[in-house]
Amino acid sequence: MPIDQSKLGQHIQAQMEAIEEDPNISDNAVIGDIVTIVEIHDPGPGDSPGEGEQVQISRSVRYRHTGLPHAAIGLMTEARHLALSN
Repeated sequence: MPIDQSKLGQHIQAQMEAIEEDPNISDNAVIGDIVTIVEIHDPGPGDSPGEGEQVQISRSVRYRHTGLPHAAIGLMTEARHLALSN
């Protein structure tokens, strides 16, 4: 069965709605470069553990960008500053 991607889709949809509703962004604006970072938690293949059993969950991070690497680093740096200021 494929991975449930609904959380990612809902997140992107909320981002687009926030952009569209922002009064400081004109109707003439365009989307520039995009950076996505997704954390994956993976319990591995198989069924749910039985009672008392523990599951080793692996974690990975997926990263994609649409522009040049230096532009992606700049966007991530700017986003980091925004996250720390909130």
